Amino acid sequence: MDLTPGEARVTRVLTSGQSAADIARACGVSVETVRSQIRSILQKLGMHRQAELVGFLAGLIHSSVKADLRFTAHDQCPVVARAGS
Repeated sequence: MDLTPGEARVTRVLTSGQSAADIARACGVSVETVRSQIRSILQKLGMHRQAELVGFLAGLIHSSVKADLRFTAHDQCPVVARAGS
């Protein structure tokens, strides 16, 4: 995706449902900076709406977690694999 460090921070926080103002306070930048970063992310990904971006990011997170699921042999319950296992 070739995101700047600021854009990457915004993508991580966007998935938690926080507003641009919340993100700005947390990152120590202006609301306009956050909005500019969101516009840049949308442009880089060929998207037009923030909701579309959040859905895309949620799908990435879901796919990543799903790929890490393992089933135990005795009860077939999904268990999230720990790093290094």
